[in-house]
Amino acid sequence: VHAARHSYMEVSRLTGSPSVLVVDSQEETHEVLRAALSRRGIDLLAAGGAEAGLELARTHRPDVIVLDLEGADAQATARFA
Repeated sequence: VHAARHSYMEVSRLTGSPSVLVVDSQEETHEVLRAALSRRGIDLLAAGGAEAGLELARTHRPDVIVLDLEGADAQATARFA
């Protein structure tokens, strides 16, 4: 179950608008940010873990990346730098 959560990825609307990648294992965080960002015309990329987040970052080149560092895999997270 833990591995499935970390491989979770979602792409919302990629319309050429500014985009934010959120890497957080808590899907509730994605929901809150999706609602707030979509009202401002900002696209959301969501990943449940660092590996999925890296894949989305490489593929979609978001304007901003938000990482939840609590409990994160330090080696995988360091690759965002």
